[in-house]
Amino acid sequence: MNDCTEKKPPNQQLAALFLRLAARELQTPASHLKSRFLALAEESDPWKAREEIRELSENMHLLSRLIETLSDAADIETQHVTLENAEINLAHLFSERIGKRLWSFPSFRFLPELPPRLDIYGDRTRLTFLIDDLLDASIHIAPEGGIIHAFLMRENDRIFLSTTNRDAEIPPFCFDSFIDWMAKDLENPGALQGIGIGLYRSHLTALILGGRLDITSPPEGGASFRVEFPVHHTQQSDLP
Repeated sequence: MNDCTEKKPPNQQLAALFLRLAARELQTPASHLKSRFLALAEESDPWKAREEIRELSENMHLLSRLIETLSDAADIETQHVTLENAEINLAHLFSERIGKRLWSFPSFRFLPELPPRLDIYGDRTRLTFLIDDLLDASIHIAPEGGIIHAFLMRENDRIFLSTTNRDAEIPPFCFDSFIDWMAKDLENPGALQGIGIGLYRSHLTALILGGRLDITSPPEGGASFRVEFPVHHTQQSDLP
């Protein structure tokens, strides 16, 4: 990242940031849901009403997912989540989550750089959410399509996984952490709008795994979402 003088917000501000983020992320789908419902109530044409019902259903699904993610992030933050410990082929899990997006997002091309196997002991649910959130973030920042590079490797006792979208048109930034970017993005809504809750959950997940989430803006453009954590980890209980 470029050198800069941005400072992390004090830990006591994190709760306020989280609440502001939640309010912003929920406001848009809630507003759309209300407008679709009002349009449906006034529609007399049965064919148009059917289309309104379809859009209403999509908005309800989006809002439901956001609320579930928000609730899950709150559970992690308040330490109401206990990590499971089962054997997982992380490379297969990553490939599986990419596969679920191939048909849903035909305008994107996924380039996975994964080992044939990467066996670890961990919490499958947490790791699935983590991979999903990073993939969805890379899709969200360039909704018109593009190439997403998915990367996974083990180096000594560390796991590194990332998703990168070089086609995303966002300005370079120079923050020390995701929390810094979240704070700035809330002041002037930009790239994080619509994916903030999922990335905040990823940030918390990385912390309880004993690692961290980094977001970088490469010189050649786009954005990269990168998580690293130890292969052998115990649940961290010192979340900020």
